[in-house]
Amino acid sequence: MENENPSNLIDRLIAWDKRKYVIAGAAFLAVILLIFLFRSGVEEDPRLRDREDRITDISETEDKEENDRDEVDTEYEMENDILDEMIRGEKKKKVDPRTGEEHDVIVYSGTGVQEMRIEESEEDHVLFYIQGNKEREHFVVTGYTETHTFYGGGVSTRMFVNTFSPYEGVLLDPGGRTRVLEVKAEGPWKVEVRSVNSAREIEVPGELKGEGGEVLRIEGTPQRATIVGNLEARHTPENFEVNAYNDYQRSLVRTSDAYEGTVSIPSDTAFLEVITGNKWEITLE
Repeated sequence: MENENPSNLIDRLIAWDKRKYVIAGAAFLAVILLIFLFRSGVEEDPRLRDREDRITDISETEDKEENDRDEVDTEYEMENDILDEMIRGEKKKKVDPRTGEEHDVIVYSGTGVQEMRIEESEEDHVLFYIQGNKEREHFVVTGYTETHTFYGGGVSTRMFVNTFSPYEGVLLDPGGRTRVLEVKAEGPWKVEVRSVNSAREIEVPGELKGEGGEVLRIEGTPQRATIVGNLEARHTPENFEVNAYNDYQRSLVRTSDAYEGTVSIPSDTAFLEVITGNKWEITLE
């Protein structure tokens, strides 16, 4: 067999290498084309797009829920910090000088603007003895269902005191709903949480005399109340209020003048609340 010219062999090898490069390039372009077509098909398929959207929504929802849980945990920790900073009461035994009976009380005391946590009572109603404002500045005591300074939460149960005069008296917390007491004062003050059983009892028919703010328990079914009070206001104006309580409050007297008169009261009245710094007398029929 005749030997092949070496130059021809080299030419064929070079041609073969070129074909390999062409084939490889064509294969690469085919792969790119297939990928492009596949991606186009995915984007045009609404079912796949909806699936991707749902996955995105689920992921965003999970992130939001995680953030919400973190915020709740942070709020809970902050509220606990606020509760820890509140004034705690001191349990004591106290003898009522009017009746000689001994009762359990929880005593809070402080100066200036402060809040105190009121423990939940087993009784339906609670009494607050409040004393303060010898400085004759603005003195305000307000009750809330919870820590109201925390993001503005808490519902006001009652504004117990709002005066520029020195104050001392006993007030009713209807339903015992108050969990936080906020005191705004310039000087020292004291608050006692008392049982309604410590209130003096007035029978029907019967009468009772006193001086200053007080809550009375009614024994019997009243129809009328003859009220005399605030006689000192003839010389110095002083607020004088008498409220009737059971499931709701009813104002019987509210004046800054001397008062003498007879008013009808609901027969289911359980408590009478007298708000004054002066002497008074109540007769029930």
